[in-house]
Amino acid sequence: MIAIIVVSPWTIALQNRDFIDNTEVFNSSTPPSPNDDDYTDYGNGSAANSYWVGASGNPGIQDTWLSAAQPTSNYGSDTELKAGFSANASSRWNTLFGIELSQAGMFTNVTIQSATLALNVKQLSGQPEIRSWVVYDEDWDADTTDWNSWSVGGALGNDDSGGLMDEVTITSRGWIEVDVTRSVEVAYDRYINGNDPSASVLLTGPAWGEEWATFHSSEYVFSSERPHLNVTYDWGVTGLPITTQWVDVFPKPPHRIDADNLLNLAAQARSGTGYPTTGMASWSSSTGSVDSGGLFTPDLSGTTQITATIGGVQGSLELQVDPGTPVNLDLETKSVELTIDDYFQFNSTFVDANGNSVDSATLTWYSDYGT
Repeated sequence: MIAIIVVSPWTIALQNRDFIDNTEVFNSSTPPSPNDDDYTDYGNGSAANSYWVGASGNPGIQDTWLSAAQPTSNYGSDTELKAGFSANASSRWNTLFGIELSQAGMFTNVTIQSATLALNVKQLSGQPEIRSWVVYDEDWDADTTDWNSWSVGGALGNDDSGGLMDEVTITSRGWIEVDVTRSVEVAYDRYINGNDPSASVLLTGPAWGEEWATFHSSEYVFSSERPHLNVTYDWGVTGLPITTQWVDVFPKPPHRIDADNLLNLAAQARSGTGYPTTGMASWSSSTGSVDSGGLFTPDLSGTTQITATIGGVQGSLELQVDPGTPVNLDLETKSVELTIDDYFQFNSTFVDANGNSVDSATLTWYSDYGT
């Protein structure tokens, strides 16, 4: 038995539901048009609902973006949202969404099956990979929060967010859908137990280069292009497990260090309801080493897979390790004898303290005789 909710910022009268013969299910590829309320009973125990919520002072969806370059600035009234990194702007950007389940008229006797956030991509640079995370802080406000408002800037700490839900690579403008099921599940569990009804989502993108995307926000002038939420559920309540279901590893991907530096890691286990669970982390890495306290010592450059295990549940970080500072120069040929008419090509490689090739280093050649 399945029903679908679509949440988006638009006025709705929740008290007087109209029953409309309409079998259209709204997906991000076919964004819905503004209306009061659609309800379809398929006659087989399942139903489809399309809710548009929001009025002045209570929009249903609140959203904003955070800027590392302007860490005390608030962008809650902007008509666009940003995620990714811009070398030109010298900034990393993250986006936040808060969806008030109570404003959607969410039933209190269902089990969430899936949820996706539909976003209209306005502009992009490169092909940014966007990740969606559960936001654990229930008190943030789109009109006041900024990069510095969190335990770690940009809401990137284990106390701020985690529980990776999706990774989506954006290749063109238009509608995309990002999985936010875990966030809605956690919020719904709190909602039916009389707690905060807000499902909060953090979107992150690349952390270096010139790869980013912008989206139309809930403040955008055309309501049909604003963010909205699709939720599928079954009738009947199934409680979420209170045992450990996922492990968050800090820092979040993408992250990189060079082979000369150590990295302090942290891990936090969470139950299915999103609350912290206890347990010591056991660490491992595909290259380098991690001690019992989570201190990572790199050696080889490239991609390293770091894993934290708590209570039999694993969390991971794919870490990029760049070569360190060059400390030695390896010459392929150490000496050569030439006649006056000969020439010779010398090949050289800079290496760091761990023997990694440092391709970014430049070498200036000179000779006592010749050129």
